[in-house]
Amino acid sequence: MVMTLSLTVFDNFRYGLRSMAPVGVWPVWLPWTETLLLAARFGMDAHTCEAAAQSWASLGLAELDPLPRHCKGPTDYTRIGLLPAGDETDMLSVSSDEEPQTKESNNECMDVPSAGGLVDIPMPVSFNAEEVHLLPAFFDLWQMHRQDRAWGLDDGVAVDIPAWAAELFQCGFPWTAELVRACSEGDSYQADEFRPASSKMVLTSKVGDAWTYNFVPPNQDVLLVREQPTSSSSAGFFGQFSVVVVLFWFAVVEGMEAAAFQMAEDVAGVMGFRAGPKASWKMKLPVKKSGSSKQHQKEARKLYGSNYQSSWKRHWCDGATRFRQSRIKPPDLLKLLVFYARSNRLKSPKVCDAMSHLKLGKNQVQHIYSVLLSQEATAGRKFCAQKQNLFGQLECDAHTIRKIYVSKTNPEFQDEIQDAMQGWKAQKPGKPEPKYWLGHVRIAGIKARAAATVVVVLPTRLVPPSSSPPVESFVELKNSGLINHISTDRGRHSLLHSDGAQAWPRLVSDMGKAVVTSDHVSHSKHEFARKVAVKRRTNKRPAAYITGTQSIDR
Repeated sequence: MVMTLSLTVFDNFRYGLRSMAPVGVWPVWLPWTETLLLAARFGMDAHTCEAAAQSWASLGLAELDPLPRHCKGPTDYTRIGLLPAGDETDMLSVSSDEEPQTKESNNECMDVPSAGGLVDIPMPVSFNAEEVHLLPAFFDLWQMHRQDRAWGLDDGVAVDIPAWAAELFQCGFPWTAELVRACSEGDSYQADEFRPASSKMVLTSKVGDAWTYNFVPPNQDVLLVREQPTSSSSAGFFGQFSVVVVLFWFAVVEGMEAAAFQMAEDVAGVMGFRAGPKASWKMKLPVKKSGSSKQHQKEARKLYGSNYQSSWKRHWCDGATRFRQSRIKPPDLLKLLVFYARSNRLKSPKVCDAMSHLKLGKNQVQHIYSVLLSQEATAGRKFCAQKQNLFGQLECDAHTIRKIYVSKTNPEFQDEIQDAMQGWKAQKPGKPEPKYWLGHVRIAGIKARAAATVVVVLPTRLVPPSSSPPVESFVELKNSGLINHISTDRGRHSLLHSDGAQAWPRLVSDMGKAVVTSDHVSHSKHEFARKVAVKRRTNKRPAAYITGTQSIDR
């Protein structure tokens, strides 16, 4: 099997280093800070320079001081050394006026590495050429899994990528993001092509403005770079698109299994997938081409309607899914889903972040984000509606997530306005009523330390302008049903930690269970953590020694 990689960035990086070095001096050592400064003028950031330097070092054409394993970031290097790749001078010879064509043809490219530097890379037998363009996504998942395992966060589950991709990344070759991306941008390959158990990666001469890399069998001496014809039915505008990684973001959202399968069906409907074994989805869309057969046009009209030739190019998603009329291509949708899954789950994702990183439009990102957030909210409501057996060290708190301005004539809040006006007249008789009211949207929850969290939405209470948010009351907490999630079966002891609100200890007392007790800190007195009395500790774990709401506040 032959795989062609075009790495213009690596080529430009080496040319830039060679232009900074004196002629005829080997090795060429250059300060790393100066290299980053000059490369930044040509649009190369520090991470790109690090990837290029490590790739040239892996091929024996550069040296880094200190070694990459001793550095934590792209700015920790001191210097980089450039090694010769061809002849002794490794520079382009200047031709004379008498024979310009001969000299230039013999030295038409500079810094051409020799084809003898081979790197053995085991190529898995189960290699799937149809999924080559998904290598960057597989590589990101593999790196995240390796980092979690290094930090001790691995739960024993293997990374959710194809077996051939995991075997390829674990072969010992110094893969970088740039090299993996270049692999994914190679040519298309036939599915029935014989693939050897191992292959070699060879760096060949410069063609145009790009270097050419080839994967060849180990017993092949002559490189045969083939450009296979592209079939319009299989690799046309869309081609065959594998979206195993689409399920990635569902796996990282805890307690969202039901929404994961529903969204998988939606994404499958969006891209016209047909379900395969082991949740492997393949896509084949009819592609518009010149001279299409009548059968092809008939199938396209069934899928896109009579006006398919103009409508399906504008709207990539049909009307039977939640992604209805989303003007986004399936590859961009895949990138957006992976980016959404890798965002910080402790806060709401921002549309502008995805726009700047993925180079997508606001309407595209906003529409997809609204669908994903609504599905997460639906799954969260279903999860909190089911009884969760919480016990042990429990933290409880209420929080205001936003506020709204309510007019006195708002028909949606007439009951709340009447309650607020009665309280105003009782507290401040004779004073004019406010022209508007503030409505605080509040949530309350109970979280077991290092375990699940249950959240409910409290009723909206209106307060006068410039007033503090209302404190949760005993009636509101009792009607919310949060106390029903605390398990008292089999004599399980639970200690409820609160932040000083008087409603929570009263709620525990109302339960009438001796195995459930409460303890609190006073945030109003700037007390956020305190040691629990020895007689009130439920177990010998260190988490039972400290009271407070540190876990649920995060």
